[in-house]
Amino acid sequence: MSEDLPLILSSCHRYQKGIAYALQGENNVSEVFQSSQLESLRSRLKQKYEDLLLNNIEFAVKNDVDRQLWKYAFYAIIEKYRKGVKKQQEEDVHLELLFHDFLQEAQGFYISLVVSLGVKYDIPYYSTVDFTVTLPQDPRTISELQKLAIRTARRVILYVGDLARYGCKLGFLGAQQADVARREASRYYEMAHCLDPTEGSPQNQLGVLWTTAADPDNIRIMYYYCRSLAAKTPGPTAAANMKAFLAKYRKVETAPSAPSVSRTDLAALRQSRLIHCQQFKIGFVRVHDVIYNKLSLGSNEWRPTSFETECNVVLENFDRLLICTWVALVEGQDTKHDKGAIDCTQLLYIMLINMFAVHNSKTKGNDSTHLDCAVYLCLRQISQFFLWTAQFMSSLTHLDILESVLIVAKVILQWIVGENTLKLFAEKRGVQSVQKMWNAVAFFLNALYELDMATVPPAGNVRLREDFSLEGFGPLNHTADHKMNMDMDGDAAGRISTRIQQCLSMGQYLVSHSNASLLISIDGSTFLTWSSDGRQIAPVLDEVARLPNNTREAFRNRELVMKAMAQQRLQAEVQDLEIAAANVPSVIMPAYLILDSSCFTTALNSVKEIIKSKKFVVILPLATISALDALKKGNDKVNKSAREATRFLENEFKEGLPTLKSQSRDESMDVPDEVAAQDLEIDAKRILSCCVYFSKNNASKRKDLVWLLSADKALLAAASSQGISATQILSFVRMWKPRAKKQGN
Repeated sequence: MSEDLPLILSSCHRYQKGIAYALQGENNVSEVFQSSQLESLRSRLKQKYEDLLLNNIEFAVKNDVDRQLWKYAFYAIIEKYRKGVKKQQEEDVHLELLFHDFLQEAQGFYISLVVSLGVKYDIPYYSTVDFTVTLPQDPRTISELQKLAIRTARRVILYVGDLARYGCKLGFLGAQQADVARREASRYYEMAHCLDPTEGSPQNQLGVLWTTAADPDNIRIMYYYCRSLAAKTPGPTAAANMKAFLAKYRKVETAPSAPSVSRTDLAALRQSRLIHCQQFKIGFVRVHDVIYNKLSLGSNEWRPTSFETECNVVLENFDRLLICTWVALVEGQDTKHDKGAIDCTQLLYIMLINMFAVHNSKTKGNDSTHLDCAVYLCLRQISQFFLWTAQFMSSLTHLDILESVLIVAKVILQWIVGENTLKLFAEKRGVQSVQKMWNAVAFFLNALYELDMATVPPAGNVRLREDFSLEGFGPLNHTADHKMNMDMDGDAAGRISTRIQQCLSMGQYLVSHSNASLLISIDGSTFLTWSSDGRQIAPVLDEVARLPNNTREAFRNRELVMKAMAQQRLQAEVQDLEIAAANVPSVIMPAYLILDSSCFTTALNSVKEIIKSKKFVVILPLATISALDALKKGNDKVNKSAREATRFLENEFKEGLPTLKSQSRDESMDVPDEVAAQDLEIDAKRILSCCVYFSKNNASKRKDLVWLLSADKALLAAASSQGISATQILSFVRMWKPRAKKQGN
């Protein structure tokens, strides 16, 4: 085929000229979508270019085939439609429907092309069944041919995102349908970013996309532009889009003033939170406008106050919003849809925007004044976040919320570890601000030790979702490590514990770092900071960050109520530990552990640690093995966990561990009639019959040496009714680990 390549390219150029000529002569836009001549030319061009991309990727990339395909077969039609719509006096639904059908056809063509590229060039990033970008392999293992295919696939997915974005603007779509189209476009842009994090175009397109939302989130939009600008190859229009976005807020009137409310008056503060949120978001954008565009720090016609005054107002509003946010989080509310609070995603965006401001001010120009402003704002907001997080983190009753909070904290610590301007800033002008940040960091790290989840076995040396999604972001480039394994589908408790351990490890690293004013006690149990007179002290709360006693009492009461209501969060129930302790003497640990399938699908890391410890005889009922086998098929998290669990067990059985055994068919006993009559699943009854057998036929003939671990409440209750110790696996781990540590095991 190589000899025919120039001829094929020449024929494509003829088709392109034919398309351009046909569009130039067609004045009726609706005829563009119904012209058989134009459709024939487009069809031939698509076929030829697709063949080139799939059969000779080097030639296709060299001749910019994917761009030519987009320009003539699709974008030229889109531009013709746009110009035609502008000339019309009123909305033409029929024309919009024709354009909608064209967009759907174009998306179908490109999605098919992406899948074909993945199959043809064995791109490791694709699942060709449902077209999802999965975890990347180590880039060093990818061939040059694959790199070219990935580069092409990234651009093709960008085109798919653009097509979905054009569909958002169709007038006949309702608000809900437009939002669905917008989220679909967002998904494609995120996929394109995953394929090549060094390219900033997908993030720039995300910023453009969300400016068209019915209620645009300025924090989110600014974050996307910052991400694009901080990439190794920024989006071509990102800088212009960022400037236009910031300039727009110079003309926006400041939100109405909130009534004078004390930050300790929780009820009044919550009532005025909407105004505080509006003030914060507008002020935050304006402050970054000054830093990014290096504007005057004094007052002017659009900013009647000085930068310092406006910055302090932003920090005050941010502090109030953090209080309202933590109140909502502790109560288990969804802050994502609360316009008077900041959800964890927005908190992360705010911190990353600040990091970009510092990074951008360092890399562009020698203006140290604006760099100092960026560092000051960043340090103050980091301090506020860590202080409030340390106070309320232990009151959270939902694992997903705790996980989101720890993601923000971990990313901040990663930035602090690699940021070299903090010491210089402290020496020049910001000793107090920097010391407050170290005080807040130490306070937060010490609070981590108090979390129940800190005792759950971590997932090990892994990269988690945030490490992957933030890859390519300039201020955090020092954290990239492709040699680490990926873990995005493990159990929540294991991910949380991993983040806790990573945060504590970074704290210990900072202790030895010359730029850090952070210390650790001799026994390694407490992080310390320097006092103003040079003494080593345990961090204490700044008076500004203290809550009055009545508010603290309200939170203590709320915490008790929320813990009683958190039955759905099985992994974190302290009550289970108390129940388990009541079933057996406190000094006795089991010799036999019987596990059901839920242990493997919800707490696989804990199961692995128990088995590898070789301190217990772990028995796998036949019902557990068959349940895992049935769960292996599918793409949900539970299916992936079942597959990983099966592989792990196969390897362990191959080693012939005497402490791991499967139930044989004769190792079961009939359960009592009152239990058999209960509304239990068949597998649950089979597991219970296994428990009854081993409780009566173990070497010591003692029931208290046999424990059942499960997440099935009905099964646990049925086992307990037969005198068999039963608890959740995470509750068992919290009981076993401290004892094993004390005994040196």
